Amino acid sequence: HCVAPACSPSRNALLFGVEPFHSGLYPFYTLDKIPAKVLEPYTSLPRFFKEHGYGSFGAGKIHHGSKAKPGEWTEYHQPKNNKLIYNAEGGYVQGNSRKMAFCPTTNPLAEHPDYKTASYGIEVLKRKHDKPFFLAVGIVKPHLAFVCPQRFFDLYPDPITPPPIKTDDLSDVPWAGRAMAKLNDDYRYRTNEAWERVHRSYLACISWADFNVGRVLDALAASPHADNTIVVLWSDHGYHQGEKRSFRKFSLWEEATRVPLIIWDPRAGKAPASHECKQAVSLINIYRTLAELSGLKAPKYVDGESLVPQLKDPAAKVKGPAITTWGRGNYSIRSDDWR
Repeated sequence: HCVAPACSPSRNALLFGVEPFHSGLYPFYTLDKIPAKVLEPYTSLPRFFKEHGYGSFGAGKIHHGSKAKPGEWTEYHQPKNNKLIYNAEGGYVQGNSRKMAFCPTTNPLAEHPDYKTASYGIEVLKRKHDKPFFLAVGIVKPHLAFVCPQRFFDLYPDPITPPPIKTDDLSDVPWAGRAMAKLNDDYRYRTNEAWERVHRSYLACISWADFNVGRVLDALAASPHADNTIVVLWSDHGYHQGEKRSFRKFSLWEEATRVPLIIWDPRAGKAPASHECKQAVSLINIYRTLAELSGLKAPKYVDGESLVPQLKDPAAKVKGPAITTWGRGNYSIRSDDWR
C-alpha cells in the first residue's frame, strides 16, 4: 500500500524514508519549492547510495516535478521532448484537453517519453561500471493522459469488461469519505458513454508500461550485472476506475492505496523462487529494505521496517499495519483483514 494516494507525497515519503505525519510533506510539493531547512534532516535514496560510493543514475519520473537535485545523481537523463500526436477518433478526449485524453498516439515508439526513459536505463546497464550503481527508471504511464501507441490498444478487443462496481457503494459512507469520490468524472463519462474507452486506454497504458519495463529487464538479463542486481518494481499509488463512483486517486479506499510491489534479489547464485507475501505492507519499507540488502545502515530517522525477513519467509510477520496519509489528519490503517 502507498504512503499517500498521490504522486508527490508518496514519492517524497518513499525517497526520503519518512512518513508525511513526521515530515509535514502532505500535499503536492516539487523539491525546489520546499524550504531547504525542511529537507535538511533527510537523505534521499539516490543520495544515500551516492554517498556510500555508488554511481547514481536516474531518468523519468523519480521525484515529482524535480528531475535533478544537487548531490543526488552522478547523472540524470533529460531527453529532448517530442510532441505526441493523438488519434482522438480512436478513443476519447475531454474537450481540447491534452491531459484528459484517452486515445492512441501515432508517433513512433522512440518518440514517447517512457520509451526514452527505458532506453536510458538500457544504456546504463550496457556500460562497464567500476563501482556499484543505483539506477532509477521512472516510467510515467499509466498516468493521465492515458495515451500510448496503437498496438497496445489493439491488445484489448471489444467489449472491455468493467471492474466490479457496487452501484450504491457510497450509501453507507459518511460525508467526510464521500468527499473523496470524484463524482464529476463519473457523471461525465456516463453521460458521454465514455467509460469503456477510458478503461481500454488505462489497460493499454499498463501494457505500454509493461513493455518498457520488459525492455529494461531484458537488457539487465543480457548484461554482466544480471546476477548481482536487486530489482524493485513499485507504483506510487493505485487508481479508481469507477469504483465508489470515483475516478483517479486521491482517496483512502483500497483502489487508491493498493499498489504493485515486487522485490527480486538474484544474488543467491540461481534463479530465485517466486513467493508472494500476502500481508499488508507499506512502500515506506523500501528504504530500509534496500539499505539492508546492500549491507548499509539506513539513517536513524528512516521510518518503516526492512522486508528482508519477508523475502526469506513470506509468512514472517510484519510488525505493523500499512498506514496511508491523505492530507493532515486523514489516514487509513490497512492490516491483513481490515481497513
